[in-house]
Amino acid sequence: MTAADDMSGRAEWIEVATFSTGLEADIARDTLEGADIPVLVRSNAPGIFGLAFQGVVVGGIALHVPTPEFERARELLDTPPERHLSLDDEQGRP
Repeated sequence: MTAADDMSGRAEWIEVATFSTGLEADIARDTLEGADIPVLVRSNAPGIFGLAFQGVVVGGIALHVPTPEFERARELLDTPPERHLSLDDEQGRP
């Protein structure tokens, strides 16, 4: 918690990660929200197609979380995604 958190009783939003595409930012946002971490998405240039555009965004897309959730959010984003079984895995077949 920062001094600002202590004085106001409210957490500040802090940048936890930046991404160059909307797709990457959406995946990270979904990961954090799935862990009940609130996320604020900021971008200076959402692209010519609006906020739903999934291509490269000049200036990037930044995700912010409340300061008390920063460490947990970083851990989640730094953890590699789980691997799913591929079709040629023999495990689980009779």
